[in-house]
Amino acid sequence: MAKSKLDRIHLAVLHNELPRVRALLRRKRSRIDLADNRGATPLMLAALMGMPKMVTFLLEKGASWQLVDQSGHVASDYVLGHVAEQMKTRDRTALKTQYRTKPAGTLKFQRCGTSLSFSKLIAKVKLTCPIWQNRTAACITPGDSLRPKICAVSGWASTSSDGLLDGEKYTQIVRDMAEMLGIDLKKHCYDTPGGGSPEEREGNVGRFNASHAEKLLGAFWVCEQLTFAFGSPDLSRLHELKDLNLPPHRQSASLYLDHRPCIPCRQFLAAIQHATGIKICPFTQAQVREAVKKQREEKSRSGRIDPPTDAIPTND
Repeated sequence: MAKSKLDRIHLAVLHNELPRVRALLRRKRSRIDLADNRGATPLMLAALMGMPKMVTFLLEKGASWQLVDQSGHVASDYVLGHVAEQMKTRDRTALKTQYRTKPAGTLKFQRCGTSLSFSKLIAKVKLTCPIWQNRTAACITPGDSLRPKICAVSGWASTSSDGLLDGEKYTQIVRDMAEMLGIDLKKHCYDTPGGGSPEEREGNVGRFNASHAEKLLGAFWVCEQLTFAFGSPDLSRLHELKDLNLPPHRQSASLYLDHRPCIPCRQFLAAIQHATGIKICPFTQAQVREAVKKQREEKSRSGRIDPPTDAIPTND
C-alpha cells in the first residue's frame, strides 16, 4: 500500500497545530484545499481526527466541503464512529460562530406588516442571472438531514457557480438514465426554443422534461453512489446498486424544492428507487420572494415615507 505524501499543512493539521496552520495559510493561501496523493484535503484530515476548532478555522478561511478524494468521499464522510456521535451532540451554532467577528447569518428575520418570521439559513448560492418565477429551485440532502449536498435550478443551461448543479451536464445524464429506466421523456414545445432545424428539434426531444430540478438532483444522487461504490458514475452499473449494502446516509435522500413536484418527476424518482433501492423523497417548501428596496427621491406631501416591504410570501 502506497504511503500518503503529506505537505506541511497536512502534518500541521494532523498534529492539531492551529497557529502553524494559520501561519502556513498566510504565506500561501492556495494551501487551503491542497490534496495529498490520495486526494485528502486539510479539511478532510481535520474531520477525520475530530478537531472541531481546526474544522471551523479551515471553513472560515474558505475550505470547500464539496471536494472529493480519490474514493469519492467528501469531508463529512471522514467523520466516523465516536467522532460522529460527539459532533451530533455538539452545539453546532456555537461551533460555527466562535471565530466570527461579524453576524453569523445563521438566522434570517423577515418582517412583513404585523408578522415576524424566523428562518434558518442552511445554504446560499450565487447565480449568474435571476431565477424566473416558472423555474424550480431545489436542494438535496443525505437522509433526513438539512445540510444540502448540492443545489439546483431547473433548466439545461451550463452553470459553474459553487454549490450549484450544472444543468447542461445533468440534463443529458437524466436523458441517458431515463432511457435505461424505461422512462419516456415527453416531447415539449420548449425543447428547442425559437424553433431550430428539424434535426435540432429531433435531437432535443425530451430536453425540457429532463431539465426539471427534481430529475437533475435525482440523477446527481445516483451518480454520487455509483462513484462511491464503483469509482466512476458508470450508468451501465445502475442496477448493481440494489445488491449493495450502502451506508444508511447514502440509501436515501431528501429533496427540498419550492414548487410542487410534477407527476413525471415523481415517476422518475420512483423508477430510481425500483432500480437501485435508493429512496429520494421530495418535500415542497414555502417560497418567499424578497422585494427590491427602491430609494425614494421625494417624500410625500405629509412628509412621511412608507416603510419598504422586506419580504413578500408567495402562494406558489
